[in-house]
Amino acid sequence: MLQWLDTFLKCYTLMHCLQAALALAALHSLGVMHRDIKPDNMLLSRDGSLLLNHYDVSCTRADLSARRNLRVGTPAFTSPWLQSVGQGQYQFRDDWLSLGLSFARLVMLYPRSGSCQVKLDALQRLQQQSWCPASMASEIQQATKQ
Repeated sequence: MLQWLDTFLKCYTLMHCLQAALALAALHSLGVMHRDIKPDNMLLSRDGSLLLNHYDVSCTRADLSARRNLRVGTPAFTSPWLQSVGQGQYQFRDDWLSLGLSFARLVMLYPRSGSCQVKLDALQRLQQQSWCPASMASEIQQATKQ
Protein backbone atom coordinates (compact mmCIF):
# COMPACT_ATOMS: atom_id res chain seq x y z
CA MET A 1 0.00 0.00 0.00
CA LEU A 2 2.74 2.49 0.89
CA GLN A 3 4.59 1.77 -2.35
CA TRP A 4 1.43 2.53 -4.33
CA LEU A 5 0.96 5.80 -2.42
CA ASP A 6 4.60 6.78 -3.01
CA THR A 7 4.22 6.12 -6.74
CA PHE A 8 0.97 8.08 -6.87
CA LEU A 9 2.51 11.08 -5.09
CA LYS A 10 5.51 11.09 -7.41
CA CYS A 11 3.24 11.00 -10.47
CA TYR A 12 1.06 13.78 -9.03
CA THR A 13 4.14 15.88 -8.29
CA LEU A 14 5.55 15.23 -11.76
CA MET A 15 2.28 16.28 -13.39
CA HIS A 16 2.30 19.61 -11.55
CA CYS A 17 6.01 20.07 -12.09
CA LEU A 18 5.47 19.67 -15.84
CA GLN A 19 2.53 22.09 -15.82
CA ALA A 20 4.59 24.69 -13.95
CA ALA A 21 7.51 24.22 -16.34
CA LEU A 22 5.19 24.66 -19.34
CA ALA A 23 3.64 27.79 -17.81
CA LEU A 24 7.07 29.25 -17.12
CA ALA A 25 8.30 28.41 -20.63
CA ALA A 26 5.21 30.13 -22.06
CA LEU A 27 5.89 33.26 -19.98
CA HIS A 28 9.51 33.29 -21.07
CA SER A 29 8.54 32.88 -24.73
CA LEU A 30 6.64 36.15 -24.33
CA GLY A 31 9.71 37.80 -22.82
CA VAL A 32 8.20 37.92 -19.31
CA MET A 33 10.11 37.03 -16.13
CA HIS A 34 7.89 36.07 -13.19
CA ARG A 35 10.46 36.91 -10.45
CA ASP A 36 8.48 35.39 -7.55
CA ILE A 37 8.16 31.67 -8.25
CA LYS A 38 7.33 29.79 -5.05
CA PRO A 39 4.78 27.19 -3.91
CA ASP A 40 2.46 29.90 -2.55
CA ASN A 41 2.15 31.33 -6.07
CA MET A 42 1.05 28.06 -7.61
CA LEU A 43 -2.68 27.40 -7.47
CA LEU A 44 -4.59 24.23 -8.25
CA SER A 45 -7.79 24.73 -10.19
CA ARG A 46 -10.91 22.64 -9.65
CA ASP A 47 -9.88 20.36 -12.51
CA GLY A 48 -6.47 19.78 -10.89
CA SER A 49 -4.39 21.87 -13.27
CA LEU A 50 -1.68 24.11 -11.91
CA LEU A 51 -1.81 27.88 -12.43
CA LEU A 52 0.96 30.39 -11.77
CA ASN A 53 -0.24 33.61 -10.19
CA HIS A 54 1.02 36.76 -8.46
CA TYR A 55 2.60 38.77 -11.25
CA ASP A 56 3.05 42.03 -9.37
CA VAL A 57 6.88 41.88 -9.53
CA SER A 58 7.14 40.38 -13.01
CA CYS A 59 8.87 42.32 -15.76
CA THR A 60 9.85 41.97 -19.38
CA ARG A 61 13.30 41.22 -20.68
CA ALA A 62 13.45 44.77 -22.08
CA ASP A 63 12.75 46.42 -18.70
CA LEU A 64 16.35 46.90 -17.60
CA SER A 65 15.59 49.05 -14.57
CA ALA A 66 13.28 46.40 -13.11
CA ARG A 67 15.77 43.62 -13.91
CA ARG A 68 18.47 45.46 -11.95
CA ASN A 69 16.25 45.37 -8.85
CA LEU A 70 17.43 42.07 -7.41
CA ARG A 71 15.34 42.35 -4.25
CA VAL A 72 12.33 40.54 -5.63
CA GLY A 73 10.50 37.42 -4.68
CA THR A 74 10.77 35.43 -1.48
CA PRO A 75 14.29 34.93 -0.08
CA ALA A 76 13.78 31.19 0.55
CA PHE A 77 13.06 30.65 -3.15
CA THR A 78 15.36 33.28 -4.64
CA SER A 79 17.86 31.99 -7.16
CA PRO A 80 21.18 31.12 -5.52
CA TRP A 81 22.90 33.30 -8.11
CA LEU A 82 21.05 36.40 -6.97
CA GLN A 83 21.76 35.52 -3.36
CA SER A 84 25.50 34.97 -3.85
CA VAL A 85 26.33 37.54 -6.51
CA GLY A 86 23.97 40.30 -5.44
CA GLN A 87 24.59 42.30 -8.57
CA GLY A 88 23.83 42.16 -12.26
CA GLN A 89 20.38 41.62 -13.68
CA TYR A 90 17.58 39.18 -13.10
CA GLN A 91 17.62 36.53 -15.83
CA PHE A 92 15.31 33.79 -17.06
CA ARG A 93 17.54 31.21 -15.34
CA ASP A 94 16.62 32.77 -12.00
CA ASP A 95 12.96 31.87 -12.57
CA TRP A 96 13.97 28.29 -13.43
CA LEU A 97 16.07 27.97 -10.29
CA SER A 98 13.22 29.35 -8.18
CA LEU A 99 10.88 26.82 -9.76
CA GLY A 100 13.36 24.04 -9.03
CA LEU A 101 13.65 25.15 -5.39
CA SER A 102 9.85 25.23 -5.13
CA PHE A 103 9.51 21.62 -6.21
CA ALA A 104 12.52 20.56 -4.15
CA ARG A 105 10.71 22.04 -1.16
CA LEU A 106 7.46 20.27 -2.00
CA VAL A 107 9.18 16.88 -2.05
CA MET A 108 11.24 17.64 1.07
CA LEU A 109 14.63 17.94 -0.65
CA TYR A 110 15.05 21.52 0.54
CA PRO A 111 14.35 23.14 3.92
CA ARG A 112 12.31 26.34 4.12
CA SER A 113 15.44 28.48 3.76
CA GLY A 114 19.14 28.07 3.30
CA SER A 115 22.44 29.41 2.14
CA CYS A 116 23.44 29.56 -1.49
CA GLN A 117 25.19 26.19 -1.18
CA VAL A 118 22.15 24.56 0.47
CA LYS A 119 20.05 25.77 -2.45
CA LEU A 120 22.51 24.48 -5.05
CA ASP A 121 22.66 21.08 -3.29
CA ALA A 122 18.85 20.87 -3.26
CA LEU A 123 18.67 21.72 -6.97
CA GLN A 124 21.22 19.02 -7.77
CA ARG A 125 19.24 16.46 -5.72
CA LEU A 126 16.05 17.48 -7.55
CA GLN A 127 17.75 17.13 -10.91
CA GLN A 128 18.75 13.54 -10.02
CA GLN A 129 15.19 12.44 -9.28
CA SER A 130 13.81 10.03 -11.87
CA TRP A 131 10.52 11.95 -11.99
CA CYS A 132 12.11 15.38 -12.59
CA PRO A 133 11.08 16.52 -16.09
CA ALA A 134 13.99 16.50 -18.54
CA SER A 135 13.31 20.11 -19.52
CA MET A 136 13.53 21.29 -15.91
CA ALA A 137 16.60 19.14 -15.18
CA SER A 138 18.27 20.61 -18.26
CA GLU A 139 17.46 24.19 -17.22
CA ILE A 140 18.76 23.53 -13.67
CA GLN A 141 21.93 21.93 -14.98
CA GLN A 142 22.60 24.76 -17.41
CA ALA A 143 21.89 27.46 -14.82
CA THR A 144 23.99 25.91 -12.07
CA LYS A 145 26.98 25.63 -14.42
CA GLN A 146 27.05 29.40 -14.95
